[in-house]
Amino acid sequence: RDRRQLTRAASGFLVVFLVLWLPAITQQWDGLKRNVLDYTGWDGNNPHWGPVDAAHRANLPSLVTFLPGSGRFLILAVSAAIPAALVLRRRSTLAMGIGLSLAFFLLLTPAFAMQYLAWAAAVVLLLDLWWGTAYNLAAGALLFIVYDRWSSGFPWNHAHAGGMLTSEANIGWIVWTILLTCIVLGIFRMWRWPADETDTCERARDGEERSSGHRPTPVAPQIPSAASGRAVGSSITNPLSLAYSLEARGASRRAPTL
Repeated sequence: RDRRQLTRAASGFLVVFLVLWLPAITQQWDGLKRNVLDYTGWDGNNPHWGPVDAAHRANLPSLVTFLPGSGRFLILAVSAAIPAALVLRRRSTLAMGIGLSLAFFLLLTPAFAMQYLAWAAAVVLLLDLWWGTAYNLAAGALLFIVYDRWSSGFPWNHAHAGGMLTSEANIGWIVWTILLTCIVLGIFRMWRWPADETDTCERARDGEERSSGHRPTPVAPQIPSAASGRAVGSSITNPLSLAYSLEARGASRRAPTL
């Protein structure tokens, strides 16, 4: 809501982005495009996870093609829009909103790899403690089973990565269902989150702006006087002026009587 804060935040983001990504964009664009922007997971045909795997099992080839293609932008929009709307309603749920966004994208992602399970490991605990713990236990069990097969058992000093077996994919659906439960409970928790003073003031200010068509003039807070307990008055809006006024009051009380 503050353009100066928005400008500072955008400028900081741009600086960090350019420092971290400009060398990769200018020097390794082909690899960046192939392995980041166009990445389709370990098995682009069937990631054995989420909506794409469901479309495969339901024999819906058009949906299988749509989701990793143009459908991925719809998935990104949903993963960002729903948490953002909830955070705008309750500003104090920002941390949960960030976690919900990460969990949403993992739930719907058309590309999958085992390490993606770590995206939601911590944030689901913000959405619901017990179901978040269940997700971590189930996802950890799936990781153990898959990596153990890839490594041909202990000591896990090598691995040949590949897709999931059908039995492993079935366990993956248990993990997916627990993740969905965390998301639903997180949405209800954010929706029921009690409004604080910031939310109330923001809504009141928004209503005043819409009704009047312009931003209201800020009113200076009433500052209690040390001498009388009454408000000093709204004319003292500068901290230096306030300090000078209080110092003058103290000096007048300390002056000796002739």
